[in-house]
Amino acid sequence: MVEKAREAVFVIQDGVFVYVNPKVSELSGYSEDQLISKPFVEFIHPEDRNAVLQRHLQRLSGQELPGHSSFRILDASGNVQWAETHATFIEWDGRPAVLAFAKDITERKLAEEALRVQKERFQILSENAPFGMVMIGHDGTFKYVNPKFTEIFGYDLGDVPNGAEWCRRAYPDQAYRHQVIAAWAEDMGALGLKVTKSRVFAVICKDGSEKIIHFTSVKLGSGEDLMTCEDITERKRAETELLKSEEKYRTLFEESRDAVIMTTRDGKVEAANQAFLDLFGFTREEAENMDILDIYVDPADRIKFQADIERHGSLKDYEVRRRKKDGTEIECLLTSTVRMDEEGTIIGYQGIIRDLSLRRRLQRQLLQAQKMEAVGTLAGGVAHDFNNLLTVIQGYSELLLLDANGGSPEQADLQKISDAARRGSELVRNLLAISRKADIQPRLMNLNHEVERVRQLLGRTIPKMIEIELHLSTDLATINADTGQMMQVLMNLAVNARDAMPEGGKLTFATSNVYLDADNCEMLSGAKPGKYVLLVISDTGEGMDEETLGHLFEPFYTTKEVGKGTGLGLATVYGIVQQHGGHITCRSEPDQGTTFNIYLPAMEEVSEKSEDVAEPTRIAGGTETILLIDDEKFIRDFGEKVLTRAGYTVLTAAGGPEALELYLRSGDTISLVILDLIMPEMGGEKCLEEILEINPEAKVLISSGAALEARKKEIIESACVGCITKPFRLGEMLQAVREALDSM
Repeated sequence: MVEKAREAVFVIQDGVFVYVNPKVSELSGYSEDQLISKPFVEFIHPEDRNAVLQRHLQRLSGQELPGHSSFRILDASGNVQWAETHATFIEWDGRPAVLAFAKDITERKLAEEALRVQKERFQILSENAPFGMVMIGHDGTFKYVNPKFTEIFGYDLGDVPNGAEWCRRAYPDQAYRHQVIAAWAEDMGALGLKVTKSRVFAVICKDGSEKIIHFTSVKLGSGEDLMTCEDITERKRAETELLKSEEKYRTLFEESRDAVIMTTRDGKVEAANQAFLDLFGFTREEAENMDILDIYVDPADRIKFQADIERHGSLKDYEVRRRKKDGTEIECLLTSTVRMDEEGTIIGYQGIIRDLSLRRRLQRQLLQAQKMEAVGTLAGGVAHDFNNLLTVIQGYSELLLLDANGGSPEQADLQKISDAARRGSELVRNLLAISRKADIQPRLMNLNHEVERVRQLLGRTIPKMIEIELHLSTDLATINADTGQMMQVLMNLAVNARDAMPEGGKLTFATSNVYLDADNCEMLSGAKPGKYVLLVISDTGEGMDEETLGHLFEPFYTTKEVGKGTGLGLATVYGIVQQHGGHITCRSEPDQGTTFNIYLPAMEEVSEKSEDVAEPTRIAGGTETILLIDDEKFIRDFGEKVLTRAGYTVLTAAGGPEALELYLRSGDTISLVILDLIMPEMGGEKCLEEILEINPEAKVLISSGAALEARKKEIIESACVGCITKPFRLGEMLQAVREALDSM
């Protein structure tokens, strides 16, 4: 039986084998002869020899030991085998020995070792995992949670011993808890038991904080579940912020009023915003497939651009010319940077393109306005002095005409002088209109009526080969304007149009109501949003080039032959429109005619106020004492002569200080003060204040050659009894004086 046994059987006496059955040879790889009489410890693994020998000696001494032990042996090939033995003390041939039964447990030991290593590895991984782990048994109990699980949620096995308690704590909101449970149940039914499932839920931690957790559940072969829990709260927050940031910059990209574009290095357009499409006239589909060279005026500019931007990394305020889809060339301001990959290689460019057309137009308008302002200031100064001269020339000529014999040659000559003076005064009014210092008398009016009047006048004077068309709005808004100046605007533009059509053509007048919004006002320097009446005057004449348009409203600039124009026509129109708070633009090209657009502020009132027609008043003199204040001696002499001739007593003063001294001495006898507003040393406004300080009831008649600013006019008119504008005629002066004296 021993010889046929499935286990190895051997006897050890005096430390050597004295008997081995065939199974021992099979297990060790040694023959019976190689084993008998050999020390048994030689076949034991060196690391196990001491322990095995110690147990062997203990048995020989009669000590009771556990029946089984396992150790490693070295077979004939040097391989390690595991043997499990059951040994007992016996007598062999009358002497102490040990009988042992052994079986090969190498495979079992290897499996146990592999399992031990696997468990050790799992322990290392779970204890150091960057995510939480929980092992769930068949009955839903939590068998294990790793440290990271406790770190994330604050719970340990004592807090959440099973899935039910976990759900109650982690999802305190009942509705949300049912939603979570239903989601897991759905995955379980749809995906099967061994499929990994991933879900993201908001979990309430032990400290009450809320975290966003990514769960993954795996069904193990043992039937248990392994669930991992990754805290993605910060990642989700970062993703949300990134989405917000991307949305913000996407909004900036799409809503920017400047064109924004991204291209590859070889010029393929990768992205373009709506402003780019609007500016260059492409559809989005066209832009996505276009080459950036399509908008270059000169392809050589692309080479220069690439050299500059790749040398500096970016370009700021880079002025370029680009071409729209329809071929129109525009001036642009480009700000651009390079785009690089992770290795720092340039892969393309991104930039902002701003259309400079509006800026250039506004700059030209500003320069024109500044130029007109400077010329207007000069014109206003010249007009003031010229008015004084014309007052004397016209006044003395009228005096001489009164004394001249009817029909005499001297009377005819004097009349020519008077007529020339009147024409000079008209020239001065034009200069004052340019400087916006002319005195105007606005009233509510319908511009259509003035256009109709001009149409009737032109019908008798304009050449027959010029056709006149009217396109007038039937519900045109009311404007507040000076009738005479509106007529002058219409006539000046009509005369210009006539001269531009020597061979005939069409002259068109059109009116309409318009509303200018903020974008429209950008095109009109100084304009404010609101309702306007638009007057359009166009012709089909010779037109003008860009150079002429640049000087169009400058005084004394003309393209007409000598003797056929003064160059004040359009300058006067410009000044009148500006003085009425309006705006004027001109569009013209050679051989394409000319169009003027005039915008005048619309009024809320819809009814016009009729002009009062004054009854003729007989001019009478008087015997009162008048103080005449003017810095020009010839004005004082003329005034003194006229007023004295009319019966008045006249005192004169060359300036404010002298006038105040006279008024302090003779104020009780002075019935009226005629005061020039523009004087050196002490201006008329200051002099007026001082006189009224002396006598608040003093009557003062203002004499001025230019219109007053609205604020000053309101103040002065409230303190004065009247105003007479230079150059005044003899009758006008005497009538104004008499009316002032007779005022209450």
